[in-house]
Amino acid sequence: MIRFVVQKKAAVFTLALLMVVAGVTSYLGLPKEASPEIKQPYIFVTTVYPGVGAKDVENLVTRPIEDEIDGLEGLEEVVSSSQQSFSFIFATFSSNVSVETALRRVQERVDIAKAELPEDAEEPIAKELSSSDWPIIIISLSHPDGLEVIDRAAEEVRDEIRRIPGVLDAELTGQLEKEVAVELNPAKLEHYGMSINDV
Repeated sequence: MIRFVVQKKAAVFTLALLMVVAGVTSYLGLPKEASPEIKQPYIFVTTVYPGVGAKDVENLVTRPIEDEIDGLEGLEEVVSSSQQSFSFIFATFSSNVSVETALRRVQERVDIAKAELPEDAEEPIAKELSSSDWPIIIISLSHPDGLEVIDRAAEEVRDEIRRIPGVLDAELTGQLEKEVAVELNPAKLEHYGMSINDV
């Protein structure tokens, strides 16, 4: 898999593959076992800010959201990570707070923080993380020839990852949005008796 990624000349830039792997020791050091999931709420907030360096992501995205989340009732710990194009925030709540309540509290604060975020940053996503979701592996890709090459390479990497035994899912985020720009010739529109609405 590493060889495959290297062949695609991937480094770190705008696309992330979110890979959720089942049945492996969790990020939090939870032992492997078949017992029911731990009910302590873990909330994960991720924000995509395409093409922006880690320092700017930290200052413009991660800190405003983290400052709003910090101090929430029942919150035990907040851990954040800012990378190129991505902001990740993990909020751990005490076990006497329900998952639904924790998620609602975080979402309310995230909604407040959105007013401070750059307009070109994507919508922050807050979701619950259960013990069965761990670990999460995030792969970022870049290529000197541009985003279209990254898009194609990311789709191939995602498909390869999905074939690996034990992988629950692999998803893409932050991929290129395709747009078509149409430039109109006013003289030709007038010649054919057409308006912009007719095009």
